[in-house]
Amino acid sequence: MNAKVYKEKNLQIIFSITLITVLGVSSIAPILPSIREHFNISLQQSALLITAFTLPGIFITPLMGVIADRTGRKRVLLIALFVFGISGTLCALTSDFYSLLFFRLLQGIGAAPLSSLNVALITEIYVGQRRSEALGYNATVLSIGTTSFPLIGGLLASIKWQYPFFLAAFSLLIGAIAWKHLTISENIIKTSLRDYIKATGKSLINKKVISILCISLISFIMLYGCIISYMPFKLHNMFGLSSASIGLSISALSIGTAIAASQNGRLHLRFTSEKIMLFAFVFYCTSFLLIPFASYFIIIIGIIMLNGIGQGLNMPNLYEILSHNIPNEQRAAVLSVNGMVFQLGQTLGPLLMGWIYLINQDMNHVFFAGSFLAMIALILIWLNLNRRSGRN
Repeated sequence: MNAKVYKEKNLQIIFSITLITVLGVSSIAPILPSIREHFNISLQQSALLITAFTLPGIFITPLMGVIADRTGRKRVLLIALFVFGISGTLCALTSDFYSLLFFRLLQGIGAAPLSSLNVALITEIYVGQRRSEALGYNATVLSIGTTSFPLIGGLLASIKWQYPFFLAAFSLLIGAIAWKHLTISENIIKTSLRDYIKATGKSLINKKVISILCISLISFIMLYGCIISYMPFKLHNMFGLSSASIGLSISALSIGTAIAASQNGRLHLRFTSEKIMLFAFVFYCTSFLLIPFASYFIIIIGIIMLNGIGQGLNMPNLYEILSHNIPNEQRAAVLSVNGMVFQLGQTLGPLLMGWIYLINQDMNHVFFAGSFLAMIALILIWLNLNRRSGRN
């Protein structure tokens, strides 16, 4: 009998890389007020520390995917981990704000390929039921990181504002472990760059791949536009919660995500990825519709957790369907394009929902818009993601 997939050394190394992918923002966001005070800068300047980190991903991620397919995914992964760790450590050692911004930009370059490459490795190492389990557990680990790192970063910053940046040094250790113990069969592409780009372009214009990319964009517009950007204001206006209490309340999202994602393997014994994604967007749609009508704190927490369940059902199966509809030879490149779409959704979400709020001056319309986007995704899934191809 096969051992539990989460006990395998390869997957445990990938889990540690997954934690690094969320470390760069979630551990730093709580310390922005301390940095602002230390350097005596404006609120907008302090926010540049997040922008400088996330911006490279929009441009670098697809390029890194191409390089990974053609030179080896493990090699690119190791370089990215070391760039992330060294530049992050330098952030902790600098005493100049603009140097800090520069090192954050370098750290963002290192972070850019990580989230796509670790999923590419899972889809390369595992097939069938074990792939579904591995993707589900990976999404659970991601949720654990997004829940715990803000708390860890805040605690370290209470000692000294630089200390959370030292967390990046763990990627150096993880890189060393991955270099020695991560075992994968590299299928390095030998075709000409022109033929490779042509084949990748052909993979990207596949109807199912285009649908998944649209759903990825919708997913992150909903998450960063509705939940991350406007749910804190909803909680503050309704219940007068402090920043710390708001953070704890929104962590219900990650709890729901972790619970749902950890059951992905079991759900695949009864349902296809396509059906599970339909369930996911029903959860999304329902939760956004309920938010404007909820008047009790415990109900809001339940709704946030319901939204997290949608997230936990959505993300592993989104990757599952995408990996089944692209050849292994272009997998890192296409997954990197999907990662770029994630970054785009993170950027557009707050802007789009801010525009909706400005037009109506009613925060409830933001959540109604989230429900509408979930309905669009449901239609895309129903029309275009019927049965998967036979590709592993």
